[in-house]
Amino acid sequence: MVLQHVKHTCNYAWVARQSLFFRETNPQPRKHTMWQSTTDFTNGQANIHRYIYSFYSCPLMC
Repeated sequence: MVLQHVKHTCNYAWVARQSLFFRETNPQPRKHTMWQSTTDFTNGQANIHRYIYSFYSCPLMC
């Protein structure tokens, strides 16, 4: 068994625009989904937490 050196990578992102929210209108089985804009149902949390952090590791050749 050969152990490879693993490189860890972190990505940071900031969402510049405020989030848009939609709700499904009149859902019908086997029909195309129709969406209608709606108000923020997260009590403002979606706009507070617009900072995205992701961490992953991959082999050195990645």
